[in-house]
Amino acid sequence: MLSKMTESQYNFRPSFPFSVIILFWLFFSFDVSPIFPLILSISFLFRLIFTIYLFNMQLLLTKFFLIVITLIAHYIRFFFHQVCF
Repeated sequence: MLSKMTESQYNFRPSFPFSVIILFWLFFSFDVSPIFPLILSISFLFRLIFTIYLFNMQLLLTKFFLIVITLIAHYIRFFFHQVCF
């Protein structure tokens, strides 16, 4: 019983609605302001790497973790905005 649960965790793949949410978050949730192209490119690269990891992951990641990463990216962008201007 325990081995089947462990095996199912290692074979986890996101469901279709969750995949659509991830793709929407990856491509449409960043600000398109031309003032921060470097920050936007770093944020987009980070989201791309995280999405690749998420679709190839071994353990289940929750939506809460996704929200926390998004908040961290926004706080980093806000910090650079306060420092630069």
